[in-house]
Amino acid sequence: MKKNLSKYDDEIDLTEIIKTFWDDKVKILLIIFISILIGVSLNGRDQVSFEGFLEIKEGRNSEFDVFYSVGRFLDDYNYESFPNVGYDSDSNKKIDNNFYNIDSKKSLEEFIKLFLKYDQLISVLEKIPSIKNEISKLSKSDQQIKLFEYAQFFTVEYNSQEKPQTYKLKFKWHNSNEVREILAQTLKFLQKDYTNIILDDLERITEIKKNFSIQRNLARIKYLKEQALIAKELGIIESNTIGVSDDKKKIINLYPSGSLNSNVDYYLRGSKLINKEISLIKNRKYGEYTQIFDEINNLRNIAEINWVEYNMFLLKINPVKHSSNILKISIILGIIFAFFYSIISTTQKNKKKRFDKKKTN
Repeated sequence: MKKNLSKYDDEIDLTEIIKTFWDDKVKILLIIFISILIGVSLNGRDQVSFEGFLEIKEGRNSEFDVFYSVGRFLDDYNYESFPNVGYDSDSNKKIDNNFYNIDSKKSLEEFIKLFLKYDQLISVLEKIPSIKNEISKLSKSDQQIKLFEYAQFFTVEYNSQEKPQTYKLKFKWHNSNEVREILAQTLKFLQKDYTNIILDDLERITEIKKNFSIQRNLARIKYLKEQALIAKELGIIESNTIGVSDDKKKIINLYPSGSLNSNVDYYLRGSKLINKEISLIKNRKYGEYTQIFDEINNLRNIAEINWVEYNMFLLKINPVKHSSNILKISIILGIIFAFFYSIISTTQKNKKKRFDKKKTN
């Protein structure tokens, strides 16, 4: 009979579990409360609470008037037949190396391409306090991976049916105030970045044209020196058209500066005139290019150019309903942990009772 009693002493009575629940209710509620807090934290971190979009449209062409004089120079001042047409080595397509026209449609397309590189967006994201704190313990490479994952919440949608051309910058984010600040800063930086890209391109094209002009002039000097030497050997000091046919006289008058491709006997102008032309070319200062470089440099200091048009006050932000599975799971786990705690606590109490009973006996 005692053996049977001993056997049932090891079993846990449901009444005892309920009693333990009541006696340890503060601890059990604390376990459940902590599990709920963990669930809320995880749910808030992973859950995207808002989505929306911002329309990006073509800017006004009048914004680009500041580039007019530089553009006209690079378009019109085609010194010594600058080769304006070439081929793209990547696509093998014919391209125009001349000054590309700055217009609203092209600016919008290039601006969107620049945004989708995500460089500026990531630079803004890494300064957001919540994200900065989250990635602070990660390695540099893992930080970049995490930032790029966040950048994927921002996408671009294009509707070809809309006129004028319009893009929708769409996003999903967990904080409406943060997303407004992120977009405002990113777009502001992109405006400045695109301005620098355009000005760098203008400087590059101007430098190429200047170097081309210098090379053409060096070739011209070489040709003139040969003609001056011929004139000197023949004793032609001053311009002399005696013995020259009427047709050649007309050519000389039509092309007073000569041409590398003409068949004119340029030495007939005389060594004195040819040497003077050589001296003028050597002393050329290329002031027209200096003026353009100065103008491009001044453009870097002007107020921000609005390459695209958008209005942050028209930013659409809509709350998104999400299932709270993480929160539900955490509550269930909290209850399970509390239940097991009660069983363990009850078992421990039973063992203590038996131990005390044996000690008394």
